[in-house]
Amino acid sequence: MLRQVLAHPDDALEDPDCEVLKSDRTSTVGVISFDGRRFVFKRYNTKNTWHALRRSLRRARAENCWNFAPRLTALGITTAPVVGWVQERIAGLKSRSWILCEHVAGPTCASVLSDDPEPAVCDEILEGITGILLQLRQNRLSHGDLKATNILLSDQGPVLIDLDAMRQHKTESTYQQAARKDINRFLRNW
Repeated sequence: MLRQVLAHPDDALEDPDCEVLKSDRTSTVGVISFDGRRFVFKRYNTKNTWHALRRSLRRARAENCWNFAPRLTALGITTAPVVGWVQERIAGLKSRSWILCEHVAGPTCASVLSDDPEPAVCDEILEGITGILLQLRQNRLSHGDLKATNILLSDQGPVLIDLDAMRQHKTESTYQQAARKDINRFLRNW
């Protein structure tokens, strides 16, 4: 089944049993089930020809997720385990890409913290998020889209998802600039 999904990724997202979570110009995200397990399948769309040309010169967003998920896991940062990814090519140029991850059960950080939880629960959540931010800092990693909906709260603690814009920075100055954007993006949720 996994081979079939990766061989025909659009069919999986268009299947009536697929629970579509998001569908817009930038991406389409759905939850699919097989072998008694749930998976999140995300297609990175190209908005127009110019966008497709620009994206063809860079690492695919799905490939970026594929590369960073195990790196974060090795650092002790929980992410949705990646299962596979697909790169579409048109006339030899990179086009759309797809990432398949295991489904992580749990609400978003945004939904839990906006429900005015008990102070002890709030402290525990923020301590876990701070731990993630410190690990990212120590390794000069920026997320690129750090918002409260990209942090799920599972039984194991915070889970960082949506790694397609993640970057490893070579210099402290580029890291600091990206980290400020990450933190400002996260703070805009509140």
